[in-house]
Amino acid sequence: MPCATALLWSQFALAPLARAQTLRELPGRHLTLITDLAESPEVDALPAVFDQAVPLWCQYFGLEQQALADWRVTGYLMAEGRLFQQAGLVPDDLPPFLNGYARANRLWVFNQPTDYYRRHLLLHEGVHALMLSRWQGYGPPWYAEGMAELLATHQWAEGKLVLPVFPAGRESFSGWGRIKLVHEGLKRPDAPTFETLMGWPTAAFLENEAYGWAWAACAFLDGHPRWREAFRQMKQHVRLRRFNQHLQAAVGAAWPELVDEFSVFAHELEYGHDLEHWAMAFAPGAPLPEGGRTVRVEANRGWQSTAIRLLAGESYRLKATGRYQLASGPPPWLAEANGVSIRYYRRRPLGMLLAAVRRDQESEPAPSARDRHAGILSPLPVGLEARIVPQHGGTLYLKINDSPAELGDNQGFLEVQIERVAAQLQPPAP
Repeated sequence: MPCATALLWSQFALAPLARAQTLRELPGRHLTLITDLAESPEVDALPAVFDQAVPLWCQYFGLEQQALADWRVTGYLMAEGRLFQQAGLVPDDLPPFLNGYARANRLWVFNQPTDYYRRHLLLHEGVHALMLSRWQGYGPPWYAEGMAELLATHQWAEGKLVLPVFPAGRESFSGWGRIKLVHEGLKRPDAPTFETLMGWPTAAFLENEAYGWAWAACAFLDGHPRWREAFRQMKQHVRLRRFNQHLQAAVGAAWPELVDEFSVFAHELEYGHDLEHWAMAFAPGAPLPEGGRTVRVEANRGWQSTAIRLLAGESYRLKATGRYQLASGPPPWLAEANGVSIRYYRRRPLGMLLAAVRRDQESEPAPSARDRHAGILSPLPVGLEARIVPQHGGTLYLKINDSPAELGDNQGFLEVQIERVAAQLQPPAP
């Protein structure tokens, strides 16, 4: 698949790294790499990196390693594309590309400015080549590129490869930048939803931002305890035009929850995002009993449904009690619902109780996907006690304010009492 902005071969610039005087051949079990780059430990290790990736890809896709025992790929790692073109190593029918392109047994990769991203791009194109070789297809563009991104995001240390990984920080993933691309996309009023990116054509992936969103979609589905099983079965549908419909059918009636949760994930996305703990706990809301209700909010989870439906324009009081641990320390941080003022997360005290109302699917008029989760994207501060008046009806959701990367070591819970109260009368104007 083409990667990033398309350019003609004649436009390729020289890479800044030193080049060998002639093309070199680096042999491996699954990859034979031909390059014009000079000898270096990082470059010369690339066939070994690729060879270690193949059994990991087999493990991910549920393939017997023997099925790919004879699979061989010839790769071209290029500092200057014209050299390869003049050597007859670039087919005339190869589309223009900037970073990389793959077929079932050949791939072309342009040199990159960082060691990590050079490896990443080679593995990205390797995933395309494997899927084409095994299934003669790789699904719609969002899935094809998202899977290549997912299964190329890796760690390489002391000669050992680990993939796929969810990056824990920027330092070891120099040049990758997918999370930044998603954050930048969210600044636009037309930021993608899951349903819009599912419909993106191949041409959308002539822009770098699309790779960030495709990675985010596949990382979300693959890492999420609720959606993972259905997602991992989708490889059997990569040759079918109705791939997206098969995914939607596999999720079934919960599809609106998946769509909403992905948008929340994108807005809350962090390095080290802990999807197992962050995953939203959905439950439909029922009317609040006359005497109110007390619910429990776990400190180590993301948004949690109270299973209580609030009415638009009505006034409700939320009162929280209890203490919980925000980190394992040392020393551990203990907090109440007001949070701790010595550290803030997203401009609010760490550990503060937050509330949001998710609009019901049955609301009139029927809410769009953006309308359903808009309240969760702009949560209300509660702390120890607050009075809220929802602008629209829907189910009340609660969570404590903490990074999705730091939920796993939290302990404890809050109890939150929810009751309807009479609206406060405004004094008459003088």
